[in-house]
Amino acid sequence: MQSVHTNAEAVTATIAAVTSNCSSTPSPVSAASPSRTHSHSSSLPARLKVACIQMTSGADMQSNIDVCSEQIRLAARAGAKLICTPENTGRMTASTQKKGANTTNQTATCTPPSHDVSASSTGASASSSPPSASSSSTPAPNLPPAESSHPALLALQSLAAELQVWLLIGSLAVRVEGDDRRFANRSYLIAPTSTVTRDTQPVMQTNANQLGDRTMTQSAAVAVTSPNWSQPPQPRMPGHLSGSHPSSSIIARYDKIFMFDVPSLNGGETYMESARIRPGNQSVLVDAASSLAAGACIGMSICYDLRFPHLYRLLAQHGATLLTVPSAFTVVTGRAHWHTLLRARAIETGCFVLAPAQCGSHPGDRQTYGHSLIVDPWGNVLADAGTDSPTFIMADIDLEQVTLAHNRIPSLQHDRPFTLIKREILPPDDT
Repeated sequence: MQSVHTNAEAVTATIAAVTSNCSSTPSPVSAASPSRTHSHSSSLPARLKVACIQMTSGADMQSNIDVCSEQIRLAARAGAKLICTPENTGRMTASTQKKGANTTNQTATCTPPSHDVSASSTGASASSSPPSASSSSTPAPNLPPAESSHPALLALQSLAAELQVWLLIGSLAVRVEGDDRRFANRSYLIAPTSTVTRDTQPVMQTNANQLGDRTMTQSAAVAVTSPNWSQPPQPRMPGHLSGSHPSSSIIARYDKIFMFDVPSLNGGETYMESARIRPGNQSVLVDAASSLAAGACIGMSICYDLRFPHLYRLLAQHGATLLTVPSAFTVVTGRAHWHTLLRARAIETGCFVLAPAQCGSHPGDRQTYGHSLIVDPWGNVLADAGTDSPTFIMADIDLEQVTLAHNRIPSLQHDRPFTLIKREILPPDDT
């Protein structure tokens, strides 16, 4: 027999909590006794209008910025205060390889270094091992722009300031320092004004066996003030009107942790994200109760993360009330699992789930499922965008429903250590 012990104090993956408008010294939260209390009280109402943008991102980043900006404006005009865009907001290039295609390898279509590339790239070989930065002296020709010069980030950050809305950019492909082969698939939470934040100490780790073969290391416990971006002069873009606007702030960055490495989806499509994307190793939780709405605490994730429920349980046990799941689900997996997984995460955590999605046809014969969803803590679908075209959905939510759901079924407080025993039945001749 084999036995495996689970313990909440096993150290492998970190959650970094970001608290806005706090000036006190960060204090550790015990891994053995998760806390759902927020760091400060709020005089804001608990009701909040939220929106999810649905897009069909293509190869032209400027066109994607235009479409996204238009939908954000419409959502803001309708009263939304937190607006979320999907994964690959900036650009999606050819990223799938159909079985039997006439090609010599399975790499994503190359684009000029100055442009963004899709955050879902196909593997360059049959090997499941991602290339390291030291595996080649020649940089990859299609690395995306760095954060400081990313056209989509600059345009959307300016738009958030102009419209005075909170903006969750689902993800952008972003060049990372020290890696000339892979990039980050990064989600951004942007506040409409300059905001001071601090990082609290890592508050919880999960068991290495739950996270597969990759081991994640604990980050140092240190108080950090996030940068308050003052926009440099830039070309006029849709979503960037001339004139003076208050400076917006990047409140948090989250790099997708779990890589969509699927050698043969439904016998046809191949995905190998780890070949081109550097996985993150920190989950991110943002306490925005002092600035957005009473009880607003946002747990960030991206697409394939959805299949790892312990990530969301961890976020919820430490205060999350809103879970963001920007995605670009395939049609095959979307039809089979999308609604079920999102409703399950909402029910398991007792949180609202905001899931903006890509839809329609993209370069490289890629099809995405659409159906951007907003789900309440009881698993009810409040809004569904369908599959057809770029649009936005909205819901007027009451964050007090999270507390009500937790009081009805307080399962987040019922974790217990346990031992797994595997018993093998031997063949008759071995007895």
